[in-house]
Amino acid sequence: MQSAAAPEIERAIGDALRDAFRGVKGVKVSPNRNLRLDVDNPGQLTEPDDMVIVEPPCHPNEPLKVPDEATSQVHCLVCGAAFAA
Repeated sequence: MQSAAAPEIERAIGDALRDAFRGVKGVKVSPNRNLRLDVDNPGQLTEPDDMVIVEPPCHPNEPLKVPDEATSQVHCLVCGAAFAA
């Protein structure tokens, strides 16, 4: 998110400086095209496929992800009711 926001942040900084010094005699603010926040672009996020999605019968709109071996007794996150997946 930081690398995606960096160009907008750089533009906002330049605009704020220009606005702050607008009308001040003897001060001229011009954009610095070399200004960079040097934020690395992270790689694609990955998630291991080691869990199963289960829907509690009491609240099917609130699914959970649980390990494959832990589906015998699961509890609903909303009301706490136990169920088997």
